[in-house]
Amino acid sequence: MAAEIEYHPLFWEDVEAHALYLETEAELGAEFLNKVEEAIASAKSIPKAHSRLYGNTRDVILERFRKHSLHFEYFPEENLIRCYGLFHSAESPNKWDKRL
Repeated sequence: MAAEIEYHPLFWEDVEAHALYLETEAELGAEFLNKVEEAIASAKSIPKAHSRLYGNTRDVILERFRKHSLHFEYFPEENLIRCYGLFHSAESPNKWDKRL
């Protein structure tokens, strides 16, 4: 059974900001949003299949947009996925300190 999912309050702001940038620069906003949805579906259906970053935090690298990754944590006892953010590899890791 697929896990339940919840999002950090800033998660969708991350997604929208990246999508807007990609749409403005290369008209790839809609495709980017589709890949985000695919990453969420993958995390939701097979959370343990994704790489651990540190502690229990895992990531899903977006297809075609390989510098972007969905960061999430899986809580098997509750069958819950908590999505913390969508990050680009060029972003400061300090962004994490404020999320977790």
